[in-house]
Amino acid sequence: MKTDSTVLFQKQKAKALEWRRSTAPERRARLKKLLEAVSRYEDQILEATQKDFGKPAVETVLTELLLSVHEITHAIKNVEEWMRPRSVSSGLFLLGARCEVHSDPRGVCLIIGPWNYPWQLALSPLAAALAAGNTVIMKPSELTPHCSALLQKILGEIFSEDEVAVVLGDKDTSTELLALPFDHIFFTGSTAVGKVVMQAASRHLSSVTLELGGKSPAIVDETADLAWAAERLLWGKWVNGGQTCVAPDTLFVHRSVWPNLQDEIRKAGARFAQRTNEDLSQIISPRHFERLKQMSKQSAGWKLAVQVGPDSTSDNERRWPVQFFELENAGLASYTSLAREEIFGPLMATVIYDDLSMVIDRLGREDKPLALYLFSKDKRTQERILRETTSGGLVINDVLVHLANPELPFGGVGTSGQGHYHGHFGFRAFSHEKAVLKQGPIKFAARFFQPPYSAAKLQWARRLLKI
Repeated sequence: MKTDSTVLFQKQKAKALEWRRSTAPERRARLKKLLEAVSRYEDQILEATQKDFGKPAVETVLTELLLSVHEITHAIKNVEEWMRPRSVSSGLFLLGARCEVHSDPRGVCLIIGPWNYPWQLALSPLAAALAAGNTVIMKPSELTPHCSALLQKILGEIFSEDEVAVVLGDKDTSTELLALPFDHIFFTGSTAVGKVVMQAASRHLSSVTLELGGKSPAIVDETADLAWAAERLLWGKWVNGGQTCVAPDTLFVHRSVWPNLQDEIRKAGARFAQRTNEDLSQIISPRHFERLKQMSKQSAGWKLAVQVGPDSTSDNERRWPVQFFELENAGLASYTSLAREEIFGPLMATVIYDDLSMVIDRLGREDKPLALYLFSKDKRTQERILRETTSGGLVINDVLVHLANPELPFGGVGTSGQGHYHGHFGFRAFSHEKAVLKQGPIKFAARFFQPPYSAAKLQWARRLLKI
C-alpha cells in the first residue's frame, strides 16, 4: 500500500502541474462529468446507503444527494467568476501600482471522508477541490463499505487515477496517506482524530481544513414557538439517527416552558414515528450501538423525560429511539458521558435554566461548538446570543439547515474545526490566494523608500504616521 500510494501521489503531482493552467471551461467540464455521474448512479447510491446503515431513501436524497448536487451546480455556475483575479486598492504608498489577488490551485489534495454522510461529505469538498483546479486522492470510511466501493467505481469511470483517485482501507491506510506531503488536507471527523491529522500535516507544513464536531447546544427560551421548536429539535435528533456533526446535543430550556415543550415533542413524535423502521436510520455499527446503550445506562443524575420511536432496541435492527434526558443532579451528571462527550446519536441532554446569563456563562467556559441553536421570538435575546457567544454557525428558530446554503461558510472554531467551505468558501479553502503587484510608470512613491535618508525625508515619513 505504501509504495502504491507514493506512486499514486507522484502521478497526481505531475498532473497537478498541468492542471494549474486549466481554464474555467475545463474545470466546468470536470464538474459536469461529476454531476452527470451522480445522476446516473442515483439508484445504486440509494441501494448502497441502505445496505450500509438502513438510511431511508428520502433522507439520502434530501440530506446527501440534493446538497451535493446543489454544491456542484453552484460551482459550475460560479467557477469562472471565482477564478477571476480580484483587484484591490494600491493605497498611498504604492501609488501607480496595480494590485490583485489571484487564486492558484493548491496542488495535490487529500480528502478524508466520514461514514455518517458518505456522499455529501465526499462530493461537496470534491466539487470545491475540482473548481479550484486541484487533483484529489480521497479516502472514504471503511464503516460504509458499499458506499465507499461505489464511490470508487463512479469516480474511477470519469477520472483517471492521476486526476481523482479513491483509496479504500482502514485506519492504517489513512496513516500511510497522511505521511505523504499533500498540498492540502481536508478532514471531516472527530476532534480526537482531527488532532492526529493536524499533527501529521505539520510534518510537511501542509495546510488543513478540519471539519470536526463537539456538543452543539440548543436554547429554548420562554418566548419560543414551542410546537415549532419541538418539531425541529426532534428532527435534528431523528435525521440520520442523530449521527450528524451539527445535531443539537445539549438542550437548555427555560423552566417555565419545559412541561409544555415535552408535550409538543410527544405530539411531533406521534407524527414522526408512524413508520419507525422505514423512516429511522440505523446506528452505523454494533460498536456505536453499544456505546449508546452504555451512555443511556450510565446516565446518573439524569432522568428519561421523553422518548420517541421504537419501545425496544434490537441489536439486529440497531435503531435507537430519540430520548430526551432531563438533568436532575448536576453534581452526578457532570461526570457522565452524556454531559461530557459528543453524543453522536439520538440522545439529548436537557438542562433546565432560570436565567439566560447562566447559559451564556456556561457556553463561554466550554469548547466552542460547531453550531448553536436558539429558539426565541425576543429580538434582544437573539442579539445577545449573537454578540455574547462563539460558534461555527448560529441558527435562530431552526436547526441544521444553515449548511444547505452555499453562500454561507460552514466550519467550526477551536476544537470544532479549522477553516470552512461550501460555495466560494470551499473554492478559497482549496486555493492559494497569491498577492500580485504590477508596478506602474509612476516611480516616485517607491523611490521615497530608498536612500539617501535625509532629514527632510524623515520629516515627511513622520507626517505619514498621522495620515
